[in-house]
Amino acid sequence: MKLIVALGNPGSKYKNTRHNAGMIILENWLKNQNFNNPELNKKLEAKISKNEDLIIAFPQTFMNESGLPVSKIAKQNNTQPHNILILHDDSDLFVGEYKMHYKRGSAGHKGVESIIDHLKTEDFWRLRVGIRPKTAGARQKAEDFVLKKFGPNELKVITNLVEEISESIQKWLMGINC
Repeated sequence: MKLIVALGNPGSKYKNTRHNAGMIILENWLKNQNFNNPELNKKLEAKISKNEDLIIAFPQTFMNESGLPVSKIAKQNNTQPHNILILHDDSDLFVGEYKMHYKRGSAGHKGVESIIDHLKTEDFWRLRVGIRPKTAGARQKAEDFVLKKFGPNELKVITNLVEEISESIQKWLMGINC
């Protein structure tokens, strides 16, 4: 069983914020898949949709506590870390950029750190979605802009990435090195 998890913060207050880039991508990707709408599983602290081969999860904890629901879902479904793909924001990449990695440290991302701590390994896949504004002059600290909403043009760029990212997700699902 494979598991795809989108990191972000729950609630309407955080909708379309940069920290929720992974959620935006996965929610839009899910619309074109043969899955039921994700339903809240309080025990697992996540909204979940699944079929016989794949679980889609949106943790309902705050970003920095993402590891707990990820580890609960993985444990309940006997999912090994190498079969987990985490979609998350990355302030080192500009809006419109993304990268897929396997077995990599958190690079300071608190949500990823939480997952590493709870799974006790870095042996999982990450799809990093860029959130740094292209107009940013001097490099800002991530905490200065991750909770800000995307501008309308930036949000369009993010949602337009879904088709391209879908190819990477499909390759990952088929076990092709990304």
